[in-house]
Amino acid sequence: MRKRHKWPSKSNNSVTLFRFTEIDGGLSVSEGAAQFADLLVALHIQTAERKITMKMRILLNKMVLNGTLLALGALAPLAGAAPSFKSFRIPTANSEPEGITLGSDGNMWFTEAAANQIGRIDLKGNITEFVVPQPLSSPVDIVSGADGALWFTEESGFPEGIGRVTTGGVFTGFAPDCGGGQPCSLTPRGIAATADGLIWFTDSNSNSIVKLDPATAIMTFFSIPSNGRPTDITLGPDGALWFCEGIADQIGRMDEAGNFNMFGPVTGPNDPIDITTGPDGNLWFVNKFENIIGRVTTTGVITEFTVPTANAQPQDITAGPDGNLYFTEPPINEIVKITPNGVFTNVQAIKPAGSPWGIARDAARNLWITQIDGNKISRLLIP
Repeated sequence: MRKRHKWPSKSNNSVTLFRFTEIDGGLSVSEGAAQFADLLVALHIQTAERKITMKMRILLNKMVLNGTLLALGALAPLAGAAPSFKSFRIPTANSEPEGITLGSDGNMWFTEAAANQIGRIDLKGNITEFVVPQPLSSPVDIVSGADGALWFTEESGFPEGIGRVTTGGVFTGFAPDCGGGQPCSLTPRGIAATADGLIWFTDSNSNSIVKLDPATAIMTFFSIPSNGRPTDITLGPDGALWFCEGIADQIGRMDEAGNFNMFGPVTGPNDPIDITTGPDGNLWFVNKFENIIGRVTTTGVITEFTVPTANAQPQDITAGPDGNLYFTEPPINEIVKITPNGVFTNVQAIKPAGSPWGIARDAARNLWITQIDGNKISRLLIP
């Protein structure tokens, strides 16, 4: 014998959620959520009566009113979804990861300053480490070159200073020729690549922006007009190289011919330390010790925004996939968003504390963060 039952909600604005068909004393679902039918079957619910017991009716009505049914229906798709934030431990202990960038192979590549290694992490969190041949080189910053390889600075890499590693793990080192007025050693910090295949980096001791031609291994030094000891460098939206001068408290611009423009001063002392191209066509920089995130247009107009959290000491900044920028706060253990208009939002706390350091975006909507004290690489999904 077949008989249909409707289960309405107590809400006047609700619609019928389920319809059950009774067959020979059993109960089946003819309409409604398949997940709930599975639940009923799993519970072995059967009845010999031609009505639903009051106890079951009360229970299910409570579930509907509390939104539990919606949650149950959402469990299945969420079970296989990646979490919005996840961290992966680096195999080598106390490696002190710093710089991170997207490689041509779709993986993220990072430096391990204390372990003298370059690391690679895929989207699933699998990490492979490659030992830098130059002993005690202390790799710091890293960038993907036009040749598909990764290029990195060796801050203590005498007699070299610049390293290259293919996505297969093959290394090549580059050093100044120690002649023609060139220095015999380098103290490089930031590194950038241009589409013509050239590599550019900052050299602190010589107060220079240096061009490296990989085809000839020749380094050309461009002396900066002010004695600012350059730190980070990036390719700007105008095709020029933009860099930070921590001691002179300035932002510098240099075209590939070696012509300089200096802008500032910014709020100092000993700032800025990091710079990147923003999604808005401007350059964005970090004043670590003054707790400031700054914006500079390609014409040199500077605007500074004070970070709301005191003593946050912002370290690294990158453009996100949503038109905003994101930066790290090592002592606060926080990832923070800033809009192009200067509005701050705390996005992700790092727990346990790991001192988030470098930050970069992959080809999707993930940000990847190095934890210099936590010895981890973290992945943060931006919705």
